Amino acid sequence: MELKWSKFVNQIHHFVINRVHKEDFDNASQSAFLHPIVRRFCRGSMITKHHIIEDLAGEWLEDIPIKPLLKFFGGELARTAQLHAVSA
Repeated sequence: MELKWSKFVNQIHHFVINRVHKEDFDNASQSAFLHPIVRRFCRGSMITKHHIIEDLAGEWLEDIPIKPLLKFFGGELARTAQLHAVSA
């Protein structure tokens, strides 16, 4: 997992720009503020990633960022189970 700033953070003050709405988790990768990115690797190559919407307090305690993360983990676990079932 990585915490990442937007590519715009050095160009524009991040409190002045239009930010992604806290419930718009589909566009979390466009977050202007610090936000976590969870990446999944297989044999040294990244195969998928999930951006968690920014939280100005840096706490991510509400359901808004947690539910999409759980959905991501569930999907990845299901995909892994399918791959193992096919290869068995």
